[in-house]
Amino acid sequence: MPAEPLRTLYILGAGASKDDNAPLQGDLAGECKNRFIAQDLRYDGWFSRDDHQEIITFLHEHWPDDRYPPMEDIFASILIPDLLRGKKSSNLRIYNKLIYLLGHIIDSLTSGSIESSTTYRFLQSIDINNNREFIDFLSMNWDIFLDHALETLNLRVNYGLSDELLIDTHPLANHQHHVNVCKIHGSFNWMKCMKCKKTFLIHKQKGIFESARNQLTHDHGDEGIDYRFIPDIIPPSYLERFKTSVFTSLMNNAIEMIMRSNNIVIIGYSFPDADVHMRYALLQGLKGRKTSVTIVDPAPRIDRISPFIPAREIHVVAKTFKEYIVDLEIPIDIY
Repeated sequence: MPAEPLRTLYILGAGASKDDNAPLQGDLAGECKNRFIAQDLRYDGWFSRDDHQEIITFLHEHWPDDRYPPMEDIFASILIPDLLRGKKSSNLRIYNKLIYLLGHIIDSLTSGSIESSTTYRFLQSIDINNNREFIDFLSMNWDIFLDHALETLNLRVNYGLSDELLIDTHPLANHQHHVNVCKIHGSFNWMKCMKCKKTFLIHKQKGIFESARNQLTHDHGDEGIDYRFIPDIIPPSYLERFKTSVFTSLMNNAIEMIMRSNNIVIIGYSFPDADVHMRYALLQGLKGRKTSVTIVDPAPRIDRISPFIPAREIHVVAKTFKEYIVDLEIPIDIY
């Protein structure tokens, strides 16, 4: 009987984007403050310097020593108190403004040629063009390094969402090959219109907000301006969003990807406590199955993943993402 073909699922965390200059979750709040001090952010009619000041004040009230937690914990501090009381959050305005601010920050930090990025070199090293039918990606990240690198390689991203949930501004051509990518926390190139509440997919690495304005104006019959669009992201701690059809589709896609893989490689993801839904996806996807699992991380947290996968079955590559690309097939440790 022929051996089952290898089908690999790459699970990408913040560590997979760090080498491409994306800030880690714990650094984003500090970057918000740095931009306020530097006064180098573009303000407009919807997001003003006073709005920025309101965010800085919120951060200072909760973390006066400037030792900020990961961004998902900050989102929890904004939204969960009211949600637990069964009320619509009175801080929803700050939540939306913060997402908008983070979108601008990530947009400005995404610099340089995509061909020289770690993500692009990684895709080449796994020969994604020839192996696309046997590789899936499950990304925990909001940035679009992976998305843009795939499109630079003439591969379109299939996010697994219906046209009603994510409207593509440049629909996939029938002749173009695609790669399955599930972004369980949403993405900075999924731009939600604050006027019509629809979410649009923008195909651009930098200048997402400018692209939203230029590409979507005709859909609204007026002079669309960028403050009407904010990234449609789903923080791990935003319990209310778990009920939406977008989140349901993303969760189902994640579980299906895990179930159909027989080789899982987890890169730069530490399974933070707030990611309860990712833990659930692993439990469901790996139920009753034996799957090869490799963790790529210079400081792996085996204790956080061993409840889902027996420790003896976990291979560990104690390297950064950039170091891992040099040699993809030699796990240096086995627990």
